[in-house]
Amino acid sequence: MDSLPNSPQSKYSVLAVVSLSLSCLSLVIGPLGYIPGIIFGHAARSECKVNPELMGSGVALAGIIIGYICLVLTVLVVALIVYFADIAFHSFKITDPDSFFRFLEELKRLMSTVET
Repeated sequence: MDSLPNSPQSKYSVLAVVSLSLSCLSLVIGPLGYIPGIIFGHAARSECKVNPELMGSGVALAGIIIGYICLVLTVLVVALIVYFADIAFHSFKITDPDSFFRFLEELKRLMSTVET
């Protein structure tokens, strides 16, 4: 239904909608979602400040908040992976470096007895 001819028509900022959409999609596409979501969110907020007729400042803020939350979660997950990988690599100690070569010699000896 068309709006009345004299009523002011409110427009949503396209950047705000894109920001929220990308930030929400970042659960599926990762950094390809939240990094542009944050950028478009800041651009939409400044666009709404310049043009007060545009709506969507709150939508852009939601996109920014969700984007930053996903960014922090990504940093935490990467930090935890690095931390636990460091623990795993440092807990593995080779006490006898020649044991691997002895294992290979025993394997060769076993294979030679199987072939004959």
